[in-house]
Amino acid sequence: MDLLKAALINSNNNATIAIAEYMSGSEKEFVELMNEKAKEIGAFDTFFQNTNGLDTNYPEHKTTARDLAIIAKYCMNNEIFKNIISIKNDYIIINDEKVDIFNTNILLFFDYIKGIKTGFTKNAGHCLVLYSERQGLKLITVVLKSEENKRAEDILKLIDWANDNYSNMNIVDSDKIFKTIKIRNGSSEVSLDLYPQTSLTQLVNIDDKIEIKNETLNNDLILPIAKGQEAGKISVYINNENVKDVKLISKNAIDKPIITQSITFEKKQNPKKVLIFLLPFYFLIFIFIIIKNLFIKG
Repeated sequence: MDLLKAALINSNNNATIAIAEYMSGSEKEFVELMNEKAKEIGAFDTFFQNTNGLDTNYPEHKTTARDLAIIAKYCMNNEIFKNIISIKNDYIIINDEKVDIFNTNILLFFDYIKGIKTGFTKNAGHCLVLYSERQGLKLITVVLKSEENKRAEDILKLIDWANDNYSNMNIVDSDKIFKTIKIRNGSSEVSLDLYPQTSLTQLVNIDDKIEIKNETLNNDLILPIAKGQEAGKISVYINNENVKDVKLISKNAIDKPIITQSITFEKKQNPKKVLIFLLPFYFLIFIFIIIKNLFIKG
């Protein structure tokens, strides 16, 4: 770990040789592994002859800005590497003595700069590979052959230009209703909300023409509707080029409604029948009262 810190933070060239000898037995054998890895990850215009990048006595030791960006992106997937290249200052132990080390990347004092590495040779000039996160845009920027005391200025111009002209746009959001359609259910209609099946976030230029077209809907939908049922499709175009087709689905299930009808019959009361019922009733009461009075008098 101390050797990695010495190499990545403080640019100690002898630390890279020590790492190579420890890992492979010799720097030459380790460089062979470096070249194999470069080809494996797509850095096809890179050829290493040593571990520290010094090229005065190594005329075939070459790379490109693009390849350095590819290598940097690969390295950023390693958490140990990612942590070390963001450290401003630290210390290592050499022969039981504490030695302070300081990062040669002065741009780390900006919060949005997260690494990666400086470099210099007479042939390559002043070089810098930088990783930044600003305004939601993650960038790996490379400057080679810069003038003395100019590489920081040059690379900041590139980052500013990228942030002014590019952004990650959420073109399709699977959590937002794209369209509401009506489904016939007999004489009535049921509303169905359609959502994109997947989201699409794309790096776009401010001048890019973004369109959602070729919208097709399933007009034969009938109840019930299952959760996740496909109901259509849309196509996303950037600068007239189809970048993705997205299905439209229902996120909620809709059951087929049960139609019930309650029918009650109200009996119309006939006044004549009511009168026929009431007359004998009152007559009986009248007779009862007379008999009762006679009984009392008797």
